[in-house]
This record gives sequence, C-alpha cells and structure tokens, in this order.
Amino acid sequence: DSFMRMSRLGDHVLKLRAELHKELFTESCSQMFEEYVDLLRPVFNHYRSLGKRPGEKKNKKTLAFSSWLQLMKDAQVVDEGFTQRDVGHAFSLAKEVRCDETTSMRHMELSWSEFLVGLGAIVKLMTQDEKDTEEVSF
Repeated sequence: DSFMRMSRLGDHVLKLRAELHKELFTESCSQMFEEYVDLLRPVFNHYRSLGKRPGEKKNKKTLAFSSWLQLMKDAQVVDEGFTQRDVGHAFSLAKEVRCDETTSMRHMELSWSEFLVGLGAIVKLMTQDEKDTEEVSF
C-alpha cells in the first residue's frame, strides 16, 4: 500500500477519469444524449449481439470488448493517430469500478451506461493535446 502511495501509480488515469466524468455528467450532455438516444441504442444492440461466447444467453445486456473493438473499426475510429490501444483505454475508462468482477467476464463487457461513457472517452482521448496523451500511457 505504501509503494502505491509513494509511486502515485495510476494517478494520471484516475485524474483523466475524473475529468471525463466532470465533462460528461452535465445538463448539456444529458440533452445531447436525449437527442441521439434513438440512434445510439440500435448501435449498442447490434454490436452487443456480435460478441456472444458459446453457451451465452441470447438476451445478453452487455457489449463485449471484442464487439467494442469491432464497432470502433467499423466506425473508422482507429488510424495512425488513434490506435486500437487507445480504443482499449477508452473502454477501461468507461468501466464502472467494481471489486467483485473477478468471477465472471463482466470486466470485459460494457453496460448501456458504460457504453455511453466509452463514447465520451473516445472523444476525450481523440481531442487531447499531444502532451496529455503522453501522460495517459497505461
């Protein structure tokens, strides 16, 4: 525990997550969400149906990491300036922190609300200054 406090390991990620939440959880973002929910919900539903593992329920309510990667590829988000690793960072920033997610694959899936935060994380990471991007290396 003292090593973690002394090294401040992960502080930059916690700071980025706090900034992301501060920017996303506002009245203007809520209004924007209401404007685009009818477009976003079918996208979420389509891609969550792609990432089913064998034997998994048909009515799965979460989007798998592999489906998130496929969505970002299909949306042409990944390029030389924004890599698949950056897409993975956005996924991890979107995840709600839960200490009990070790007995399932839930840590590799996004709920609807996490999906929305993930889209915001994509935008935030894509629009960061180059200096900030260097600090955010995971």
